[in-house]
Amino acid sequence: MKRLLSLFGVKRGETVKELAAFPQMDTGAPSPLILANDNRLALIYYLNDNPSPDGTYETVRRQRSESEPGPVAFVKASFTAIRFGYPNDEALAGHRLYPKGLRHYGVWEVMDSEWPGELDKANAVHPRHIPGLFRGRHIVFTFHDTTLELLGEDLEVEVREQSAVGLLPEMLKYVQSI
Repeated sequence: MKRLLSLFGVKRGETVKELAAFPQMDTGAPSPLILANDNRLALIYYLNDNPSPDGTYETVRRQRSESEPGPVAFVKASFTAIRFGYPNDEALAGHRLYPKGLRHYGVWEVMDSEWPGELDKANAVHPRHIPGLFRGRHIVFTFHDTTLELLGEDLEVEVREQSAVGLLPEMLKYVQSI
């Protein structure tokens, strides 16, 4: 019924919810690194690791070198589509999902996302188009200098005490595995 309603222009509306299970990224310099092929993505980003005496974390960090170890989130996902780049934290309020709950320095899921429908509509020109082909979870990572959006499945995250350079072989192995 949801598909039928969207054909007639009736939408339930997108909402955004934080995925609190993801570890808190470094708000000053998470330095995300992405390795991807046609349908698998490996992502790492640095985590906050300097608690203040009150238990909160510093919000301004120095840029780390890619060879410097630190706590990082290692994310693996299969995906249909990704967007990476603009907006940064200073322009995040201009993102179309900001009025729906998207905020800075976190990982978010877009419920009732319009993105699969946009992809479906664009793909309709394909001679062997399959309606409803594009589905999955719409996940948004709001980093300091960039935003990553992915439409995917099988999303998993783990915390590692390694450098970006040290994780490159494992990232490559994941992306290349079948």
